[in-house]
Amino acid sequence: MFSKYAVDFTEEFTFETEQDFLYISDPNTYELYYISIAEGRPIPAGWQNYQGKTCYEVLQQRDSPCPFCTNRLLNAEQYYVWEHYNKITGRNYILKDKLLDWHGKRVRLEIVMDITGEERAKAVLLGSLESQGVLMNCVEALAAGTGTATALQGILRMIGTFYHAGWAYLHYFTHQDAQGAVLHWQGDPSAAPVQPLLKDPSPRALEQWAAIFSDNRQSVLWDTEGLRADNPLLYACLRRQGVRNACFTPIFVGERLAGLVCLYNITAHWKELSILNPLAKYISGQIGRDEVEQRNRRLMYYDEVTGYQNFEWYRRRAAEILAANPDTPYALWYCDLKNFKYINDVFGYDVGNRILRYWANLIADDLDEGEAFARISADNFTALRRYRGMGQVESMFFGLVERLATFQEAADRRFRLELASGVYLMRQPADRLSLDEMMNRANMAQKSVKNKSGSRYAVYSDGMRARVLRDMQMQGEMQEALRRGEFILHLQPQVALTVEGYQAPDYAEALVRWQKREGALIMPGEFIGLFERNGMIVELDRYVFEQACRYLRDVRGRRSRPLCLAVNVSRISMLQPDFIEAYCRVKDRYGIRPGEVELEFTENIAVENYEQFRDIILSLHRNGVGCAMDDFGTGQSSLNVLKNLPISVLKLDRQFFAPADDPARGWAVISCVLELARKLGMNTVAEGIESTEQVRTLRGMGCKYVQGFIFSKPLPPEAFESFDWLQAEKL
Repeated sequence: MFSKYAVDFTEEFTFETEQDFLYISDPNTYELYYISIAEGRPIPAGWQNYQGKTCYEVLQQRDSPCPFCTNRLLNAEQYYVWEHYNKITGRNYILKDKLLDWHGKRVRLEIVMDITGEERAKAVLLGSLESQGVLMNCVEALAAGTGTATALQGILRMIGTFYHAGWAYLHYFTHQDAQGAVLHWQGDPSAAPVQPLLKDPSPRALEQWAAIFSDNRQSVLWDTEGLRADNPLLYACLRRQGVRNACFTPIFVGERLAGLVCLYNITAHWKELSILNPLAKYISGQIGRDEVEQRNRRLMYYDEVTGYQNFEWYRRRAAEILAANPDTPYALWYCDLKNFKYINDVFGYDVGNRILRYWANLIADDLDEGEAFARISADNFTALRRYRGMGQVESMFFGLVERLATFQEAADRRFRLELASGVYLMRQPADRLSLDEMMNRANMAQKSVKNKSGSRYAVYSDGMRARVLRDMQMQGEMQEALRRGEFILHLQPQVALTVEGYQAPDYAEALVRWQKREGALIMPGEFIGLFERNGMIVELDRYVFEQACRYLRDVRGRRSRPLCLAVNVSRISMLQPDFIEAYCRVKDRYGIRPGEVELEFTENIAVENYEQFRDIILSLHRNGVGCAMDDFGTGQSSLNVLKNLPISVLKLDRQFFAPADDPARGWAVISCVLELARKLGMNTVAEGIESTEQVRTLRGMGCKYVQGFIFSKPLPPEAFESFDWLQAEKL
């Protein structure tokens, strides 16, 4: 609406003497396009018909360009100011020249100010110096580092005071905040403020204002009376608020309208309104720098996946919270979504990211004042929560688990989202450690339940840390222990059951112990799980298999009956690309005959890798190696797996024989399993047998072999060879 009143130069309205004037000409051809003189001044002779003539013809009465012409010195960024004595008029002038765009042309603007007479010259020079001083003070305010809003408020006060304005407003916006801010100053504090021009701007309103100021022109409303006929509603609005005149200077960052400087009821220094243009550029630069800083801060502290602050922000925020609440008990949580890699692989990363956002929203909604959370990486999250007792910890965890399970996309696929969490408690100030140490301890607790079924949490204890340190020590010693032969075989007999009684053992399971150099004997339960997690189990499995093959070769000539050793194989070992070749190569190196060695696989391997497992079993059979399904009854095996896999031996896990509320039902299940194995042509081994009554019952049900403390614990090779079987028969 102000485009009609916008001009390419505000100085048209600022003539202070009758001798002041301005003109516009072509900088290349010198053709005069426009002359403006003070209102009421008679048009000088020779100026009436200037169209089509050159500036040097009309103003200097020359027939060639002026030798002192400044065209070659001009640009569009700033005025070139100089002094000149005109012989024709006999007067001294200060001239301000620059290039600008006018009606689609690049033209020269020259403002001519008469300084003939000492007082007039002094006034012009002082006014120019004062305006430059104001501009410099404004620039210094921006550079002072007090903050953009504070600097801009000070700038409003300076320019409002300089122009003796009634009111001054400054609107500025950023990419992140389209509403921006409105700063205000008024000359008379008791006067009612003028309504801001861009109050609560919508994106559409900003587009409209950007179009009005699209050419980055300053607009001056010299007198609101000019609106009476063209825009009576705006005229009435401005007049009602006491607005007599106004100046609007746009602030652009690139091609985007980023702000607007508005002055109302200007009463002084009209000629110096032009300094607002470079000031707008300085403000533009400051807004641009603020936006870059905000973008960098967002990149530094924002998590694109969840839409919340990231871990780097959390580290700072957690430190602030703990420092501000030194006596408040807190709990630091470390949690992740179980089987999240499976979710990404099967359902896709888009679904995975939506789950992460949903989970982040659940945590955010559950937070109270003085708490914080963030995603660390992948599906790992951490949270700092107030601690009010273990009951609150438990209800908090299972409440979130229940809400997590309602994620619709997972529910539609009948996939239950589960959570594993570790908690470090800060019950008292002494429990507060560095954030990294506390997170490490919460992570230890989380790892202790991660591989257990269902959603679980654990609270850190010093015992966990001791186990972790012990694991780290064992991990560091494992390679050297293998080289030194510290891992040794122990053999546990698998005794055949016959109607006549017990027969001499011809089967045994090869087990491993870690005999440390200082004498400590470490049981497999302390290191097998660790080696499975870090991948070292592959080397250990192959080492034990080779030791078993070496023992079979060495003992063959000392035994009256053949011996078959069963050796355990982990899932990771079985999945190695060279598994078959490596094991067969060792078997052949020691001359192991068919039936002298069999490999034991847990039933979970058969379920999770069925096709690959079946191919491996068939290949092992072709190479004279038997296969057993170990720990049957503890996993997820199905009858189809038993039906289709050419397993030689089925080993019933010790859990079958644990005390039960209804022993008869337990034995009924065992009887059915033994009968099924017999019909499928499988030998059966009952593990963990500890009583004579169990042995008699199993013999009656047709179980082929028994393994357990009833006969012998695992023995070193030399003790195994001298085991007293005659004594065992007396049981």
